[in-house]
Amino acid sequence: SLMDASVRYSDNNAFSNLRNRYDGSGFTDWLESCGVDSDIAHDTHFPRYSARESALLWFHIYTYLQSDTQAAKHLREIYTQTNLSLIRDVAEEKAGWIASSPRFSGLCDAGLIECDGTTYLMSVMSSAPDSAGHREKLTSIIEELFKLR
Repeated sequence: SLMDASVRYSDNNAFSNLRNRYDGSGFTDWLESCGVDSDIAHDTHFPRYSARESALLWFHIYTYLQSDTQAAKHLREIYTQTNLSLIRDVAEEKAGWIASSPRFSGLCDAGLIECDGTTYLMSVMSSAPDSAGHREKLTSIIEELFKLR
């Protein structure tokens, strides 16, 4: 239920519970195997990383989602049922991250897009604070990127 809430609703309390519940054993090794700086595991409670690192993580998540385990099947299902997505508005897919506080500010989204039998990976990050105007601008950028596929 914590995983569902964390993924579907971007529930920060569920994410924090998961993060605090597990010791992270193997997490830094996994990050390094993805080509991502393992320091993000200890960066902050909500790690900061680049669009490139996000794409690398999603690539490895995609590989896992292709496995035939029950956990992968369940995760595939909840990733398609997220509450909010700037990418989904354009390509009908995953969830986004939105914040507009002085400490954390940004509009970000990443995920896998299945279209006409092909899977695409998109990661878009912006430091723009959350507002209707900034969401509209980022959605326009996503639309243009999706057209370039």
